[in-house]
Amino acid sequence: MSLFFGCQQANQRIFFYSEAMRKRKIIMNYLPLVSWRCAKPSPAIIAGVTLLLLVGCGKSNDEAESHKARAAQAAEISIPVRTLAVAGGTVAESLSVQGRLEVWRQEIINAPVGGIIREFPALPDQVVKEGDLILRLDPPLTEAEEVAKATIMRDRAERALKRLEHLKINAPVTVSASDLEAARDSATDATTELERLTNRQAKRRIVAPFSGVLVKFEGTVGSVVTEGLKIAELLDHSRYRIRLELPETTLRRLQIGQTVEIRALSDDSSATGTVASIPAAIDAEKGTGQVVIDTTTPPATWRPGGFATARLVLKQTTGAVVLPRDKIFSEENRSYCWTTETRDGRFVARRSWIDIGAGDETKLIVTKGLNAGDHVIIEGLAGISDGVSITLVTEQKADAVKPLDAAGTK
Repeated sequence: MSLFFGCQQANQRIFFYSEAMRKRKIIMNYLPLVSWRCAKPSPAIIAGVTLLLLVGCGKSNDEAESHKARAAQAAEISIPVRTLAVAGGTVAESLSVQGRLEVWRQEIINAPVGGIIREFPALPDQVVKEGDLILRLDPPLTEAEEVAKATIMRDRAERALKRLEHLKINAPVTVSASDLEAARDSATDATTELERLTNRQAKRRIVAPFSGVLVKFEGTVGSVVTEGLKIAELLDHSRYRIRLELPETTLRRLQIGQTVEIRALSDDSSATGTVASIPAAIDAEKGTGQVVIDTTTPPATWRPGGFATARLVLKQTTGAVVLPRDKIFSEENRSYCWTTETRDGRFVARRSWIDIGAGDETKLIVTKGLNAGDHVIIEGLAGISDGVSITLVTEQKADAVKPLDAAGTK
């Protein structure tokens, strides 16, 4: 039992040494321990202890060799990466506000004359062009009778006028000037009334006064409409406006004519607009003011009433070093990025701790830790670590890349 305990202690002590000289020293140190545990060690005991020590040393040598092999294998592995030579740039502090797309002009289409709806050639909520037929009306059932009566009245007035004019020439004393003037007025009025009735039919063909979207149809085919009744609304979608409610602190940072990016939520299409008006007064209850954004070149896919986001640039800052936001990482409240350096004639990755300043949605200004011209790794970051070997590649074609040497040349 004493022999086993002494051999176990010796094996634990010898485990941490791998060189031959240390092995010899451990054996010399172990013999007193065996002598203390075993008062009279026999030659068999000494031989057993020596055998166990040699076995322990063999294990230690194997582990050291395995560690060296893994290190050599890691040195041979090289991760392909792409880099970006950092440079200066400008970041924009912005504010994105959502609003609705409003047309800048709309017109209510009224029935110029009464009638019966015959057809709606244009469908509701569809685009029409200037001059397209919107509505066709038939005359009311009583209109033919009215036209006939007006025709009779005109003919009668004209006959009366001709008789008085004949008497004026042949028997002047029988016709006064006032009678002749009254007959002429009656004939004129009768003619005007007949023309009004006959011209109404041309007005029953209603066309679009300008290109736009036809909305809010009222009435159905066969229904009777009266003169002046609202038929539909026509929206001019060649130009849009967005009204934004902004706090007073933001209003002072805007200017009339300032460029604004407008992006529709439906399909992410965008257009450029300008600040058309800034309020001169603040809403006492809300503490905000209404800013109007105007855009004259909207995409064809935009629809009146749709949602859009206006991006207002409030401040622009220029920096000597600007990096993409997604290439900056954080650890323990410290920011860093991955850069390249040369060690022993090969490229390796290095974690560079940096300080950051102002930024926008996509970029950040680096105030400390990088200089213009430094190369930052932007692709191939999976599995990257400090000191790992890397290979710089550059894109020649869509399906081929060409490595760079340690000097950075192709």
